[in-house]
Amino acid sequence: MSHWLLDFVSHKPDMPLAPGTHSYFGLGLWNSLTATLVVEGGLWVIAVIVYACATRAKKRTGVFAFWGIVVLLTLAWINNIAGPPPTPTFAVQGLIFFSVVVAWFYWVNRLRPAVAQV
Repeated sequence: MSHWLLDFVSHKPDMPLAPGTHSYFGLGLWNSLTATLVVEGGLWVIAVIVYACATRAKKRTGVFAFWGIVVLLTLAWINNIAGPPPTPTFAVQGLIFFSVVVAWFYWVNRLRPAVAQV
């Protein structure tokens, strides 16, 4: 259900509320490139700020590893917008890229424990 709510915001009115219904819903965020970039970019900035405020690096490595992955993912997002269309090898490239990203962020989480709540 939570995914349907996210899709409701982004899809054009092509999503049924339940199987077999004939009413379709969607706000069509994807119809506007500007609105899509503002919403996606805004959510990304908020996520980075929340994570940076909720964690503290044990050492300088935690600072550089965190900001390095932020830069890498931001550049990947920009490339998805401005870069060429995917090639047939995109699936393999994506699997490798996101496997590296998950491993990198696992490492970042070990370098940046959560800040103790008072």
